[in-house]
Amino acid sequence: MKNIDKFNELIIKAVDVLKNGGVIVYPTDTIYGFGVDSENDIAVKKLIDIKGRPGPWSIAVSDKNMLESYGFIPDYHKQFCENKLPGPNTLIFKSINKNISKYLLGPNNSIGIRIPNHNIPNKITKLLGRGITSTSVNKTNTKPINDPKKINEKFFDEVDLIIDGGKINNPNPSNIFSVTNKKIIQIR
Repeated sequence: MKNIDKFNELIIKAVDVLKNGGVIVYPTDTIYGFGVDSENDIAVKKLIDIKGRPGPWSIAVSDKNMLESYGFIPDYHKQFCENKLPGPNTLIFKSINKNISKYLLGPNNSIGIRIPNHNIPNKITKLLGRGITSTSVNKTNTKPINDPKKINEKFFDEVDLIIDGGKINNPNPSNIFSVTNKKIIQIR
């Protein structure tokens, strides 16, 4: 029971940081991600400074319903989306959310969205009620960092909360597929 209480406290703390425009680091099923409220331009600008480059970046959401509040899924891609999410994939959709930060949008008003197969980002986004950024923990042109101790050493002064989910031994970020057109294109 004590571990469940600590876990819930951590989720609540992360949501509080995000609601107040802060930056978190969180584990996913692939690598660690920087998270800010996807609808807060000021928070996204903080992340731009930390990463050393502008977006676009993808967002993590809790479930299919939340995904559909951000991206348009054409009928002919619904089965593909069902097969790829949740999991280690990011799908690029046409954005339909008017509140999402303009700094996250890609060409033609597109947005990358993932549903990680990991309870921490899913619980955070569910409690927050909206998506959070899902971009690797690193400076531009450097390798992602997947060890919480090294993340703390590098980004301690730049982020508000680091959620230690243990070292992630997967060196690969999510696969990326564009489903904005009839033909599905794998980008990464």
